[in-house]
Amino acid sequence: MKGPLICYKCNFSIMSPEHNHLCNTVIMYGLIKSNYLSKDFKPIMTYGLCGCTAIIVINPVSGEIIFGHHPILSQVFNWFNIHCKENANYIIIIKSPGDWIKINDQWILVSNNKQELETKFSESNYKLIIEPYSCMKIISDNFQSTLYLFKENDNLFYNSDGIDKLIF
Repeated sequence: MKGPLICYKCNFSIMSPEHNHLCNTVIMYGLIKSNYLSKDFKPIMTYGLCGCTAIIVINPVSGEIIFGHHPILSQVFNWFNIHCKENANYIIIIKSPGDWIKINDQWILVSNNKQELETKFSESNYKLIIEPYSCMKIISDNFQSTLYLFKENDNLFYNSDGIDKLIF
């Protein structure tokens, strides 16, 4: 990685005052609570995962969002238990470290915590999206260590690997 990390949404350095004004940044051990229905909603991002886990939990009915970044997966689960209500229809996006495995002559990146995540979030009212990333690619690819959440034209998106993905 050369030079400062430039925010995908505002195009300023993530350490700049301009970025701080236009976007919310979750740092390691950090958690931001927001509401995407608010007219003041700003894009949220995290960076430097390098072995950490990032979580976005969205309540599509209330508009509430929690976005966290932590090196210890059990703490990510604790955040969920503390800040989320039972029986809500959450959309949960997890970005966690993964490894490449070979299946039928094809290499696939799979989260190291896939089974644990699927077990924890196995409730039928949760939509779970697991985004694995390779710690080996972090040096050459900024998007491997970042996660973004943003709104455009009343649609909510996330970006985990350089591609905008529609949530709803």
